Amino acid sequence: MEKVGWLFSARHKRVCRWKRRRDEIVLQSDCVRNWKDRGKKRNEERIIEHIRGLFLFQI
Repeated sequence: MEKVGWLFSARHKRVCRWKRRRDEIVLQSDCVRNWKDRGKKRNEERIIEHIRGLFLFQI
């Protein structure tokens, strides 16, 4: 089952779209480029960990 979700940042108004396939989270291609953490780019692993933390009981 594939699940699609969105990750938002209210402060920076950035959006990151992601999909879940089985136990794997796949990020949209421009997700890492769009998502910034205090002016510093977040890497893909940190974003995936953040998504897993938010949806720990659903994923």
